[in-house]
Amino acid sequence: MAQRGVTAAPPTRPRYALHFEGDTLYAAMLDAINSAAVCVRLESYIFANDEVGNAFIDALVGAARRGASVRLHVDAVGSLFALDANMQRRLAHPKIAWRWFHPLRLHQLGDYNRRNHRKLLTVDGRLAFLGGFNIHRASSRRWYGPTRWRDTHIEIEGPLVRQAETLFDFLWKTPPKEPAHLYGEGPWQLLSNHSPEHRNQMAALFSAKINQARDRVLVTNPYFVPERAGRELLAAAARRGAAVWLLLPYKNDFPLTHWASQAAYAELLSAGVRVFEYQPRLLHAKSLVVDDWSTLGSANFDRRSLRYNYELNLVAKDCQLADALAEQFWADLEDAEEVLQHPWKRRPWSSRLNEFIGWIARRWL
Repeated sequence: MAQRGVTAAPPTRPRYALHFEGDTLYAAMLDAINSAAVCVRLESYIFANDEVGNAFIDALVGAARRGASVRLHVDAVGSLFALDANMQRRLAHPKIAWRWFHPLRLHQLGDYNRRNHRKLLTVDGRLAFLGGFNIHRASSRRWYGPTRWRDTHIEIEGPLVRQAETLFDFLWKTPPKEPAHLYGEGPWQLLSNHSPEHRNQMAALFSAKINQARDRVLVTNPYFVPERAGRELLAAAARRGAAVWLLLPYKNDFPLTHWASQAAYAELLSAGVRVFEYQPRLLHAKSLVVDDWSTLGSANFDRRSLRYNYELNLVAKDCQLADALAEQFWADLEDAEEVLQHPWKRRPWSSRLNEFIGWIARRWL
């Protein structure tokens, strides 16, 4: 499902479409690559050797054969055992440059913990796609079925696309030299969290917005392990009377992270924060709505994303985008169950032990 923005956007708002289904997103991305005439830039944490990954390889090779310059940046951990030798051979074309991000090398072990978790595609300076979707069949109903991952992405046109290309190029450099500021003008901007000079810009902005919340704070996140300051800000917003609602996964592909997330429930529930666990499939979407401000992208609400990984989010002070993300939040709540404070206090000791283990391990997740 794609949710379209306005057709005649004002100068400060790009034309955009929100994507909540992998099949429609991948179709739009492949159409864009298949129409590329000048340049394609693609980076992904996971790029899998499956039906979806091979469709993208075909499109990238086709673009190169038409004369477009193609750059592909794939994380060496996220795509470990995924982008195999056969796919790499297919990428052997003079117009295609592809590389691993931070492959394991003994003399660069200090870089190994910093992963490229971003998901970004730009085409010809006119279209950009960014968000939480990886390139793999697990996000496709067609190939994975009704239990495909639930995720969020945005497709944009306009001046921000050039800024997205610039951010790609900064990370393409070796070593990465990413700018430490927001990119773009006006209420719509791109936010990168990590540079040698400033590693916590994303955390600082999220904290500032939650600290200013008046009416609503809607968090959708799969790996929710906030540090103490983040928990205190959410609790304080709830005590001020803002509706602070968290949509988190019931199913998780990393049990330790899930346990660490649940370890924060009791403190937040006691402050009036409402917690909901999404039931039917794996929740992988990452968005935050605070009043009429919102953000979506690749960043999780945890130490790894906000301190170590390279991430990319769109941030916007735009009531239309915030309301569209809020509308999807309410739709997702129909498939979620609320975690209530009194039943949670009666959870078994085995669950409390799991939470303790997850909480002890949270800094290394």
